Amino acid sequence: MTYFTKQEFNKCSAKYSWEPTTNGWGNFILSKNETISEISFDHEFKGRILVSKVITLTFGEMTLINFHTPITGQYSRFNLEKMFQITRKHILKGNTIICGDLNFGECFDKNGNTECADILNKIITDYNIIDCYRKFNTGIGQTFRPNRNPNSLICIDYIFVTKDLENRVRSCQIVVNDQIKQMSDHNPLVAVIE
Repeated sequence: MTYFTKQEFNKCSAKYSWEPTTNGWGNFILSKNETISEISFDHEFKGRILVSKVITLTFGEMTLINFHTPITGQYSRFNLEKMFQITRKHILKGNTIICGDLNFGECFDKNGNTECADILNKIITDYNIIDCYRKFNTGIGQTFRPNRNPNSLICIDYIFVTKDLENRVRSCQIVVNDQIKQMSDHNPLVAVIE
């Protein structure tokens, strides 16, 4: 995994988009090489939806979407569905990567009830997107380690690509090591798209 040094990060002023929430958290999209331009539009999820554009030699113009889905009344599904609707036109035009902490996943299905898996599969079908982790892995991976049960299999972080990018996704894995465990309660999900 590649980390940015402070010096590298300071040289990236035109290579990231950032929108904070009211509490100082927020969404961030960073590129090591290409210039990123934020696509601004009005929505109710300040600092939780970030849509940006990047132009690369390999892919041409790409849309990058980052979600951090809020939990309202113990549920995130309604906000997640709204966030996908808000960004619908950006997703449906293709050449798009969608990622983030959705606070949602089929790991929350219990006792044979597949409500979460059904909702996630409906989103994948409706928006014609590919779950990069599912493309290479059959089981649920752990992207979140809650303090109360750090060994639980909770996958709430995702990387999706539009169908036109499916064959360009070379791998997708969850990275876990001691350094990551010290920095965050999330294990990064990393996809290689070439």
